[in-house]
Amino acid sequence: MLEKAPTTEIDTYTRAATRVIALYQHWLDENPTSEDEARRLRKGDTAERELRLAALQGQREAIFDLARHRRISDEVSRRLVREIDLQEARYR
Repeated sequence: MLEKAPTTEIDTYTRAATRVIALYQHWLDENPTSEDEARRLRKGDTAERELRLAALQGQREAIFDLARHRRISDEVSRRLVREIDLQEARYR
C-alpha cells in the first residue's frame, strides 16, 4: 500500500506508526502485568462478557414479548433479533 504512496503519505503513516508504538510502549511501561494481574483481567473480561450476553438475552425476551402482544410486527421483531444474534456471536 505504501510503496506507491506519495512521500507526504508515507511521512503521515510513519508519524502515525511512531505515535501508536509510543502509546503502547507507555502502556507496557506503566502497566506491568504479573500472573495475578493477568488472571484478574481475564476474570473481569469474563464477567463483562457474561453481563453483555445476559443483557442481550433480556433484549431478546423483551422483543419476543412485544411481538407476542403485537406491539411490533413480526418483521421488525425478526430484524431486531437478528441484530441481537450478531452481537451475541461476537461475545461467544
